[in-house]
Amino acid sequence: ADPTLEKADANKYEQKKAEEELQKALADFKEAKEQNKENKEAKEGEKRVEEKLAKLLTKEAQELQKEGEQQAQNNPEQAQEKLEKALDKFQEAQEHDPKSEEAKTGEEEVKKALEDLHIQEGDKKAEAGDQNAENKPAQAAEEKLEALQHFEEALAINPENQEAKDKAEAVEKGLGPLLDAL
Repeated sequence: ADPTLEKADANKYEQKKAEEELQKALADFKEAKEQNKENKEAKEGEKRVEEKLAKLLTKEAQELQKEGEQQAQNNPEQAQEKLEKALDKFQEAQEHDPKSEEAKTGEEEVKKALEDLHIQEGDKKAEAGDQNAENKPAQAAEEKLEALQHFEEALAINPENQEAKDKAEAVEKGLGPLLDAL
């Protein structure tokens, strides 16, 4: 696993293999610790492996974050998927090493990117709903509901986001007449 951690351009297979090796080593150290609570080597080994695993997971998360951010404009659905996976990896890294500033910072950045992406997509859907309100009320209602869902996703990430709150309220107000028209 160490060579993969050192390697700047390790591929996904190498990373997955290293993660499996570290998980196995972690299980071995935990088992050794269970058998002998005073086993200093097992305690130290477990801590080292936890830190390495956190470092590896953070590295994987950063790659997913970068891919997600690159896809945000052209393929928002795929970007969202990548960013959500990155978020999971950053959080998993913190479970192994709660002191990892890199993982904490990454988690915050990804949450912000996801929040922004949801607002951006909500805006697109709300605008499409506005354009279709006159001639295609059913489609407009569907688009407005999708917009609302995006704004609510942004609020789930950050309940303090006033922009998302305001936009969600505006979409809800515009949705009523559309639903009545159906």
